[in-house]
Amino acid sequence: MAIKWDWTADNPVRQVRFFRENNARLRWLTLEEETELVKHCDRRLKTLVLAGADTGFRAGELRSLRWQDVDFARGTVSVASYYTKNGDPRNNPMTKRLEQALREWKDAAGNRADGLVFGPQQWRKAFERAKKLAGLGKDVVFHSLRHTYISRLVMAGVDIRTVQELAGHRTITMTMRYAHLGPERKKRAVARLDAEVTANLTTVPFAGVSVSLEVPQLQAVAR
Repeated sequence: MAIKWDWTADNPVRQVRFFRENNARLRWLTLEEETELVKHCDRRLKTLVLAGADTGFRAGELRSLRWQDVDFARGTVSVASYYTKNGDPRNNPMTKRLEQALREWKDAAGNRADGLVFGPQQWRKAFERAKKLAGLGKDVVFHSLRHTYISRLVMAGVDIRTVQELAGHRTITMTMRYAHLGPERKKRAVARLDAEVTANLTTVPFAGVSVSLEVPQLQAVAR
């Protein structure tokens, strides 16, 4: 900025190598932790928690939701491009429990003039209070719900490209941080290859070649 503002013509730290920052905090909630958290939420916060855990939307994206973005007929919920982090619109299917929670919340909250699903009120203090009552540590934040959504997709065996699209990651690199949570995906992939491809191939028998290695030859190779 100093160069941009013409305060200096030279960057004094241009030769300094920066440490690689690691901000990959991947704290997600187990089913038991989520259940305990929801126990201490009022209806509004409960619906918010379910929305975060079942859509992967960020806090700002959830704050921007209007009822016109919730399509009960198609079972989807959308975020406009100017509210997403990467500038791309996102349209994710709703889980059955989220659809039910949103329907109940709409009946309870009524129609607001601004059309906001959750209203303009902040929920940080309410979330912190519920988290404390649930016995969850400081490593759990509201953004952990997004990690929960993505982690569950990976552990359920959803392919990484689809996870990337649902999460709204601009690059696959961000999504690959979660790949280690689905170690069985490689086994499933090879099992599918075995069932659909290799099982239908004719095995080519090897010619009857007998290979005999004598001890002296092995010793010579070793030397």
